[in-house]
Amino acid sequence: MSKSTPDNYHKLLIIFIHGFKGDDHTFKDFPVRLENALTDAIPSVEAKSLIYPRYETRGDLEKAVEMFCLWLEHTIQDKEKEINGKGDVWICLVGHSMGGILAADAIIKYAIHTESTPPKIVGLLAYDTPYFGVDHDVFTRAALGRAGKATRNITGAYTLLSNAATAGGFIATQETAVAAEKSVETTQASESGWGKWSLIAGLAAGVTAIGAAMGAAYYNKDKVSQGAEVLGGYLEFVSVLFNPIGLKERIHRLLQIEHSFHCYYTEIAPKGEYNKPRTFISVPPSNVLTYFSSIPSNNDDEIDAHISIFNPNQTNDLDNLTSKRLIEIVQNYEIQIANK
Repeated sequence: MSKSTPDNYHKLLIIFIHGFKGDDHTFKDFPVRLENALTDAIPSVEAKSLIYPRYETRGDLEKAVEMFCLWLEHTIQDKEKEINGKGDVWICLVGHSMGGILAADAIIKYAIHTESTPPKIVGLLAYDTPYFGVDHDVFTRAALGRAGKATRNITGAYTLLSNAATAGGFIATQETAVAAEKSVETTQASESGWGKWSLIAGLAAGVTAIGAAMGAAYYNKDKVSQGAEVLGGYLEFVSVLFNPIGLKERIHRLLQIEHSFHCYYTEIAPKGEYNKPRTFISVPPSNVLTYFSSIPSNNDDEIDAHISIFNPNQTNDLDNLTSKRLIEIVQNYEIQIANK
């Protein structure tokens, strides 16, 4: 429903940017839920959610930022034609995971290059974006745990399906499954830090290879190994996460720019063998913690929490927190431009 008047016809475009291997379904129906919540809450602005089309999350991040900025500028031009000079087009960027880093770099890019009038970006809301890297325990607790499940599934499935496999023209030996189990044990005892990224990639490749050998018997291998694939695939797109100086510099520059910023991250409460909260992202230092808020997740591990953050059944109070924050962002921006 339009909230326009002849003198005040501002459009607020809420731009959603997915992260690694994301797509149009990453945010589920969160964009619609948020748009509906804002329709009656902000009478001076017509809110519209737009999802940035799926982009290749590999290679040079800077190139991905440039492509996004081009798309954003064309989108704004189209909306300005609709308004026909009666108001402005305001932008709020919403990024999930690496999408939050892409959005931050786009804002910084516009702040540096001032040759032309930049988009009126009122704020950035990020969700489980690793602005200070991924929590190092995610590797051992979540990804390797999933890999262990994968190899156990492989061992059990071999016993049940070996006759069918032989009849079908392919044979997967039990030694292969045992070797995979040993690989998991070796990996769990191996080095930390940078090395774990390559170990995860190798482990994911190993699980995939065994799954291929077993053929149709492992129709659910993608679901089982999803966590390992997510972390291993990051290697091709997220080298920025391994640059602690660059990570700190990005946040420092972002906070110097006149706009609103907040990041929500999932947190799993202590339970079972875990005596402290678990997060997908590395929790930021105390000097910037005011820009970050944890959201309780009902998932069992950090990767599931990260992937399903926009599922209201898994992440508590996300819609309410986001709508309140976005209303505050818009109201502050209205006050800001009124005082100029």
